[in-house]
This record gives sequence, structure tokens and C-alpha cells, in this order.
Amino acid sequence: MQSNKNNFILEFRRFFKQFEKESDRAIVILTAAKLDYLLERIIEKFIISTPERNDPFFEIQGPAGTFYNKIILAFRLGLIDNDFTHQLHKIRKLWNEFAHEVDTCSFKIARYKDIVVDITSYYKNYNFFIYFQNDIAKENNIARKNFTTIVGILILRLEGLFENIGTIPKPMKWEILTKSMKEWSNDSRIKMLEYKQ
Repeated sequence: MQSNKNNFILEFRRFFKQFEKESDRAIVILTAAKLDYLLERIIEKFIISTPERNDPFFEIQGPAGTFYNKIILAFRLGLIDNDFTHQLHKIRKLWNEFAHEVDTCSFKIARYKDIVVDITSYYKNYNFFIYFQNDIAKENNIARKNFTTIVGILILRLEGLFENIGTIPKPMKWEILTKSMKEWSNDSRIKMLEYKQ
């Protein structure tokens, strides 16, 4: 079990090391894509599986076809809390801006610095945030360093969630007709309550 944890930490460090020479735009797009992917894997693991090879649930028009929808679903399924949901939405909006902005996208621009401050201000005084930042985020630009740290923590938490969940506990699978309805005959005397079972 310990070796799996060590492998995950090594893989995690490799994932962030690749950003050392990347642009701010690449960091935002790639880390947000990773969050989107993790949410998909979590939801896919949690919900009832389909026998179909390509699950239409995750196609572009499906209920979990977008990052936005995956965030909402994860929250409504009780997989992430309200704060987690808000932070993912902020990163999703930043991802959209960085993906569609034709001019330079940089954490040196005041507007983007402010977004990072908004995302990280609550967390950055916690010892874990500082420890994690020193271990993972090898950046000179403070906004970039803070963004990389918070996204790294979110990825870490989602990886942990994926490892710790199973499928929906005791799915209801509500039927159209109950057993007594299927066995109904003119001689049957079924209480009204049985129709609601």
C-alpha cells in the first residue's frame, strides 16, 4: 500500500515538473483539463455503469459532457463540498479565458493575479499549503506559484476521492410496476399504500 502512495507522489511531482518551462496559458489549460478528467473518472466510478462501449453520459450533449456539468454533478451527488465546487468553477472560468484569449495570458497581468488571490487567499496561511508549495511549486512568480499550489492540492484531493469511493450505495432502481402490481387480478385486494412502494 505504501509503494502505491509513493508511486502516486512521484507521478504527481512529474506531472508538475513538466510545467517549469511552460507558459502560464499552458499551465492553466493543462491543470484544468486534469481536474476535468479526474471529475469524469470519479463520476464514472460512482454512478451505475452502462453496457455501452462509449458512455453517452459523458458525450458533449450528455449530462456530464462539460467541465461545468461535471462540477455540478459531483456536488449534487455529494462527492465534493460547496467550497470545492466554488474553487473548481473559478478555475473553470479562468481556463475558458486562457483558452479563448487571443492576447497574452499571464499571471503577471493584474486581472489574473486578482483571480489567483481570490482562489488561494483562504488557504495560503495553512501550514499544509505552505509545505505543499515548497515541495511542488518551483516557481518565481508568486501568482503562478500560488495557482500551481492550489490546483495541485485540488488534484491531490480528487485523486484521493477517486481511490476512496465505490459505486452509489444501494441504488433504488425504482420499477414502474411492483411485484403485486404484476400479479394483479380482478380478485386482488391491494391497499393503496402498495402502489407507493
